[in-house]
Amino acid sequence: MTTYPIDEFWQLSQRCGFVPKAVHLVPRNELDERYAYFFLAREPIEQLVTKP
Repeated sequence: MTTYPIDEFWQLSQRCGFVPKAVHLVPRNELDERYAYFFLAREPIEQLVTKP
């Protein structure tokens, strides 16, 4: 399993063209120890192509 610190995942997401919108951290328990759910949006292709 690969794990990332939250800020590192945020930065990787942005480099892949996603815009971070929200994160939900799962409380630590017996089944879920290192989980977070990220909500990411992708810009329309036209905006990605025209950005410098």
